[in-house]
Amino acid sequence: MADDPRDDLVPLAVAASIIRRDERTLRRWAAAGLTTREIDGVRYVTLRAATDWARTNGRRRGRADFTW
Repeated sequence: MADDPRDDLVPLAVAASIIRRDERTLRRWAAAGLTTREIDGVRYVTLRAATDWARTNGRRRGRADFTW
């Protein structure tokens, strides 16, 4: 089975730029439960975890609690 690059650990800042979100947003997600690992003071996340979290919990525009 081939290695999937989405399962590699990347620093939070790199993951933020790849999925086009602010690093602070990913730090907030990590505080809310996004699975991360800390190695030598640097937080790492898999791209699969970050994109799955963005799909289920993230929002792109407006307020999450806004209703018509």
